[in-house]
Amino acid sequence: MIGWASGGAIGLAAATTFVISPLPPSQAAPNDRCAQPGSQLRAVPWAQQLLSAERAWPFTTGRGVTVAVLSSGVDAGHPQLAGRVRPGADFLASDGSRPGNTDCAGLGTQIAGVIAARESSAVGFHGLAPGAEILPVAVSETEELATPGAERSGNPKTLASAVNWAVGHGAKVLTIPVITRTDDPALRGAINAALKADVVVVAAAGTVDTGPDPDPTAYPAAYPGVIAVGALQPDGSLSMRSPRHSYVSVLGPGADLVSTQRAGGLVPVSGTSIAAGYVSAAAALVRGRWPRLSAIEIAKRLQATATPAPGGPDDDGHGYGLVNPYQAVTEELVPARPRALPTFAAPPSDAGQRARRAAWSASRNRAVLLAGGGLLVGLAVLFAAAAIPRGRRRRWRATLSRPHADDPGADLPVPPRQLFEDV
Repeated sequence: MIGWASGGAIGLAAATTFVISPLPPSQAAPNDRCAQPGSQLRAVPWAQQLLSAERAWPFTTGRGVTVAVLSSGVDAGHPQLAGRVRPGADFLASDGSRPGNTDCAGLGTQIAGVIAARESSAVGFHGLAPGAEILPVAVSETEELATPGAERSGNPKTLASAVNWAVGHGAKVLTIPVITRTDDPALRGAINAALKADVVVVAAAGTVDTGPDPDPTAYPAAYPGVIAVGALQPDGSLSMRSPRHSYVSVLGPGADLVSTQRAGGLVPVSGTSIAAGYVSAAAALVRGRWPRLSAIEIAKRLQATATPAPGGPDDDGHGYGLVNPYQAVTEELVPARPRALPTFAAPPSDAGQRARRAAWSASRNRAVLLAGGGLLVGLAVLFAAAAIPRGRRRRWRATLSRPHADDPGADLPVPPRQLFEDV
């Protein structure tokens, strides 16, 4: 659940310390060139504690929504992904005629895990939209297309072909964790066609490096209509390797995390590619809950319900803040633009109203005076009614008491002045 710290910052859970247990030898991959299997990491990742997507599951788990993962393929045999992965297509080894439901590098399996991995009693990790279906499309075994020296690194045209194929095969959400530094016309056209086909397009914003251009523009994240995703750290700050660009739409958890690994188990993961997976899962939940919303409306809903991150929307790279799956699924949004409330002004009054108010004020003052006078008279009557009977009982009269015989002044003459005295 999302909490708040002082100053309006997000109070995030601390990074999880994972308990690692080796996998059984039977799950190890025989191909040494491929990434090794993961381990049994039992703790619950901080991102799951923070986002609490389980609160949205009574409304939707993403069932019926196909999410395409355009990366290195997805291992359909992973226990937490079994039954969730379609055959897909491989645009690295073929023109898409071969399936993409295997993974050598492991990147695609990691992205698919944060989206749709089912719950397991053996580990604490699971995906945010476990009901969603994964459509794996292999386009590159690296996070950046056309990486120099990489053995299986796609190019922008490969990615464009993969986008067109995924849209044509029923994808409702596209997850693009790979980037290119080239604004390729074919890729731009494929993204525009996907948006026109009412497909939600989520793309990683890339990674800041130390080259001559440390923070270049990343595509397709920079294209209009694409939900560009930056990475957040466990302490609530923007990841040091997350780009500071104004086209970043929202943030996702992107540091000190775990996800599913090819050939089984879990593996530590970080980066905007993983953050894009979390945002794609949120989009799948929204699409499952509100199937009539358009792709543009879903993007606006994810932005409007995001939790502001430290730095605010005016700082490049923060976007609208951290994606909030539960709020995105449950909030009722008003389609109209917000309007400022009018300032208060006293209603105008005419001469007749002023005269009536003056007459009323004078009558009220007279009534107060009469009431005060009546109160004083009443108090006097009450005092007299109490005092006179008391005096009679004590036999008050106008005289002086006679001196007592033992009084030395008894022989003195009585003065002529008379006083009331108790006899």
